[in-house]
Amino acid sequence: MRKYYTRACNFYHGSEARRLIQTKEALPLNGKNNIAFDSIEIFSREKRGVKVKFININKVFKLSKKIKKIVKKDLSKIVSKPGLEMSDLVGTRTIINIAVSNSNNMSAFNERYERLSQVYEVLTSRLDEMTRETNKLYVDITSPKNKKIAIFCAPLIHVNHAPSNRVLEISATLKQRYDYELKIFAGGMFSYSVNAAEGNYTTNAMVIPKDLQSIEFSGISIPIWTSYKDDGQYKKHLETFENIMNFKPDGVLVFGDCHPVQRLLRDKVPTLLIPTISSPPVGDMDAFFSLWRPACLREKIDKGLWPKELYQKAIFGPCPVNILKPKYKASRKDVIPEAEIIIVLMGSRLTDEIRGPFAQRLSLIHI
Repeated sequence: MRKYYTRACNFYHGSEARRLIQTKEALPLNGKNNIAFDSIEIFSREKRGVKVKFININKVFKLSKKIKKIVKKDLSKIVSKPGLEMSDLVGTRTIINIAVSNSNNMSAFNERYERLSQVYEVLTSRLDEMTRETNKLYVDITSPKNKKIAIFCAPLIHVNHAPSNRVLEISATLKQRYDYELKIFAGGMFSYSVNAAEGNYTTNAMVIPKDLQSIEFSGISIPIWTSYKDDGQYKKHLETFENIMNFKPDGVLVFGDCHPVQRLLRDKVPTLLIPTISSPPVGDMDAFFSLWRPACLREKIDKGLWPKELYQKAIFGPCPVNILKPKYKASRKDVIPEAEIIIVLMGSRLTDEIRGPFAQRLSLIHI
């Protein structure tokens, strides 16, 4: 098992990225000069868990000989144009997602959509070829309705992991409040994976027990099927698709985007995508819940920050549901009565996410 992992971080976009690359203060991401990074995180597996070291790219030469050799090899892959193998979609998706989340430039959202769409199209076209004959065996979308919904998502991590919690929350509501028969098919793609201890979600590594047939949430039992195959295997996505279709759902709720299974579901069963980030969703879908209001989304399209073709697929309004009641309520004066400004940072992995340049910038805020 590999002991060291390298991840690019602290990203720049557009003209600033090109300037820093030219002055050798940053490196290009995947051969693109309009996205650059000037720092890396080095994850190392230790007996007590995963340690993280954050360094500037110009400090790599100070690393030990052994680690330096590994990091340089990783960096050569990160700066090169990505190969078009299914396994590369995982890394490309992860790197671009991190770049977007670390950028305050809204154009990065459209950049993510354009780049991932290109990779998605090439790789899923191979799935089309592999399933050309077997696709004929599956039901058409005019089959009788039986009030069944398939929930498709990446493997669940933990109930305190926000996307996993959202999947369970909506699933439980559909079952309890609307009496739908449903099943979770957790065969999507991880963002990235390094072993993580339960309760410490440094990365999207699974801590839900294997071979789980159902999962309890708010007193409701929800059937679940999970694929444990590697994301880079075409077999994983084909197997997930077959399990969903054998369930014979009326529709599929897709959590997150850029999943190869989206292509396999196209024209077989209606799909509604629920985004987990606010950038334009990538991949095949019949519709998606917009995290932006209509006027706001139109403004982004007018500014070239969102693709026009997605507007027709947007569904506006509240995304289903919240069945959990708050444990307690508090007014502002009960929390910090004398403060004029309250800044709150919330999350289950803040000690891992608030570090490096972001932590330095936060330290400059004085209230």
